[in-house]
Amino acid sequence: SLRKSDGTKHQEAAAGDGPVDAVFKAIERITGITGKLRDYQIQSVTVGEDAQGEVVLEVEHPTGVYRGRAVSTDIIAVLHPDGYWEASDAGTRQLGYPKGFDPDGGVFSLIHPDDLVGAAEALAEVSAGTRTIDEPIEIRLRAADGTYWDYECSGIRADGLGVDGTIVVTARNITRRKRAELALQKAQQRFRSAFEHAPMCVAVLSAEGRIVDINPSGCTLLGRPHDLLVGTNFDSVVHIDDRRLFCDLLTRHPSRHQRFEHRLVRGDGTVLWTLTGATAVPGLDGEREQTIVMLVDITDRRESEALLAHSATHDHLTGLLNRSAFAIALDHATARRNEPGSTALLFCDLDGFKRVNDTLGHEAGDAVLVEVARRLELATREADSIARLGGDEFVLLCEDLEHPENAIVIAERVIRAIERPMVIAGRAVEVGVSIGIAVTDGAVSSDALLRSADAAVYRAKDSGRARIEVFDESLRKAHEARRTMEIDLRTAIETRAVSIGFQPIVTTATRGLYGHCAVASWHRLGAPVLEHSDLVRLAADAGLAGALDRVILRSLALAPGTTALHVPLTAQHLDDRNVVVGIQEAIDDSDVSPGQVVLEVPEAWIAAAPDTAQRTLGHLSTRGFRLAVSGFGRHAAALPLLDALPVEVVALDQLLRTELATHPHGAPVVAATIAYAQAAGCHVLAEHVRHASDFALAISLGCDLARGTGVAPAHSAAAS
Repeated sequence: SLRKSDGTKHQEAAAGDGPVDAVFKAIERITGITGKLRDYQIQSVTVGEDAQGEVVLEVEHPTGVYRGRAVSTDIIAVLHPDGYWEASDAGTRQLGYPKGFDPDGGVFSLIHPDDLVGAAEALAEVSAGTRTIDEPIEIRLRAADGTYWDYECSGIRADGLGVDGTIVVTARNITRRKRAELALQKAQQRFRSAFEHAPMCVAVLSAEGRIVDINPSGCTLLGRPHDLLVGTNFDSVVHIDDRRLFCDLLTRHPSRHQRFEHRLVRGDGTVLWTLTGATAVPGLDGEREQTIVMLVDITDRRESEALLAHSATHDHLTGLLNRSAFAIALDHATARRNEPGSTALLFCDLDGFKRVNDTLGHEAGDAVLVEVARRLELATREADSIARLGGDEFVLLCEDLEHPENAIVIAERVIRAIERPMVIAGRAVEVGVSIGIAVTDGAVSSDALLRSADAAVYRAKDSGRARIEVFDESLRKAHEARRTMEIDLRTAIETRAVSIGFQPIVTTATRGLYGHCAVASWHRLGAPVLEHSDLVRLAADAGLAGALDRVILRSLALAPGTTALHVPLTAQHLDDRNVVVGIQEAIDDSDVSPGQVVLEVPEAWIAAAPDTAQRTLGHLSTRGFRLAVSGFGRHAAALPLLDALPVEVVALDQLLRTELATHPHGAPVVAATIAYAQAAGCHVLAEHVRHASDFALAISLGCDLARGTGVAPAHSAAAS
């Protein structure tokens, strides 16, 4: 505050003003004098300090004598043209010199040598009136202990102080600020170095989620250049199915560190799994200003987990379901017995297996078990569940049987498949199988069904081996009727008396038409219509699978005008050495281009002989046929062909889509299977969709396509 010499208070200086400047501003307000300081008719200024450390200024002016008092750490100095100078004691106190210290060589001797030229030039500019008080410079002053402190200095001419050329200088100690700035600069350099050289992806996102910056590891991980990534929304590289999760987690707790796993899509379309950490960087208002995200590629870990999950549910030797996974499937089957159809459990016990182990060794025995597993898959329906319980015991779960006696047909097919000689370690090996069957078309516990089948197989063993024993004796009546049916089917195929229909295939996203699948049915006189899946199995049992496939291929000209005509082929037909020529001749007869035809081949057939499958499918692909794989997901041996051949579509194995997908231990297996196929560029097809719930499940699993009676019934060739 300023007071006249009589003590009358006139004005208070504004807080934050420098002491000298505050005095002159107050005088200007009191006197009404305006203009630059040199226009003030100030007669004298006295600078001092009282016992309380307050800066005291006394100004003599025509309007009176004014005194200013303010607490300040600024050094205030008056430099006279004759070299005389005076300064407040704040300088000596800060720098550690005794009060009244007068250094040899004057105040300039305290300035750092590197700052002398700049200080002299600035002082000359102030003296010449070309540098204002608003243009400070930074210099370093030497303290008593030899260290240098940083000061921000401003100067102004004060000719009214008695002698022209007098300069008033204020010096503010900015050492702490400079050190803070230096520490900040070093911290920024350390962050930048860590950012640029981090082995993981690090990206800085704006509050809106746009990429502000991303390090080289991030560009490599995402497979895109830096210039292309900066400015784009980060969620554009997040897998479409994970974007909502990513955005929700990123914004749910803006002040917390988030960690979550999700998928990214690289520039080349490859899907990666990443562990992402996100930390919000708040602005001055406390709201999120930026987000730093760090991503680690965990694709290998996720694949390992999927393999572990697969190992937990599958037999390590044969790749079939193990006991625990089969128990899940059996529980599921017996729990939903309100649906039509019968469920059969076939308990298979090998005959003569101990002899193989004893004579050829356990390695040969393992090879036999693997071959048996392959033959079981080829002899059963795609919807059937097969498991190895242990040793030489296998079980088959057959659901939705139209007639209970169909279980006997499957068992007979299994016996014929197993009894064919095998070549193991260069030697011919023969084993047989005894089968016990338990059938239910009502509520029954899984344990009761398994006990019934187990009792039946014991009776089969006791009855002479290589036999079928049915817990329900009424099933035996179907034997002769079956043989008659096979003879009639041969005649129907030769005379083209089978009916061909075309079942629509739709996209799950829009239910738009994608293509059609050719299906066959047979209306035998005096009997119900035999639909495609049952007809194919009957044809395979009678050795007529190839003939039936060729009838279907020759009928494709009757299909609706779509560019994707799916034709399921049987393993029996594909094993024919003339299969490629036979398919080509059938298509030539149909007047349909091979490019319209999508040949569906069973995954079990591929897994059984991958080299043969690759050659056969390669020949078909070369001729222009498109390829699909049915029953996908049971066999790891078939997976490499997705990369080796132009497979467009994989039909997900029904067991994976129904039983395992809805079980906590099975869901990771299904997710990994679908992700593998889609990463290979294949559409995933859910077939046998019978109900709205099946279609909803297919969508939730990420299937791209669907077909079945629950989607749309097949169109007959005549109707099309």
